[in-house]
Amino acid sequence: MIPRRTFLTALGAALTIPSPAISSPSPRGGRKKMAMVTTEWRYGSHAWHMGERFLVGYPIQGQWHMPDFQVVSVYVDQTPADDLSRKWAAEFGFTVYPTIAEALRCGGSKLAVDAVLTIGEHGHYPRNERGQTLYPRYEFFKQVTEVFKRDGRTVPVFNDKHLSWKWEWAKEMVESEEAGDEPRIAQPPFPKIARPLRADCGCTAWPPLPRGPRPPARKGSSR
Repeated sequence: MIPRRTFLTALGAALTIPSPAISSPSPRGGRKKMAMVTTEWRYGSHAWHMGERFLVGYPIQGQWHMPDFQVVSVYVDQTPADDLSRKWAAEFGFTVYPTIAEALRCGGSKLAVDAVLTIGEHGHYPRNERGQTLYPRYEFFKQVTEVFKRDGRTVPVFNDKHLSWKWEWAKEMVESEEAGDEPRIAQPPFPKIARPLRADCGCTAWPPLPRGPRPPARKGSSR
């Protein structure tokens, strides 16, 4: 058992620690708009780890930082019983759309976002003979770029983790990007979790978002 004196000393020290300052320099014209495309959004998922940092920010160098990009639209491929996307949509004001194209166009007729975050991790998907889970990362990419082709404009795309479980598809994604046919793609190097876009870069610059204290959004509760 912890001695009473030790407990009170630790409590007093904790209460004297100043709260982290909030550092949120907004880009010119306000925060940029980002669409999020994910397999599912539940407690502990990659969408939970990454998406919610765009909703409430994250600590960096002793300050609470709000990213230059805000989530304005979301597509969720699977919605388990503990899905959080609808709950957070109601709280943070973004819209969950039934298709990827609608999410990128924010329900309109043209591409309406400045960046796209795709997360193909978690969810119930089949496995192949090698035991690989067939996450639809390639399918997400193709649907995203189809919108770009139809609307005549591209924006940076951040792809969480691997490009595809299938070599030919991953190779196609890289080659199309290198040829300039598709948008610039960014991926996170581990042990980093995410690399949020900087709105002032005009391209893909994803400064590391380290592991550490999570945003104040908890399972099944508000901030």
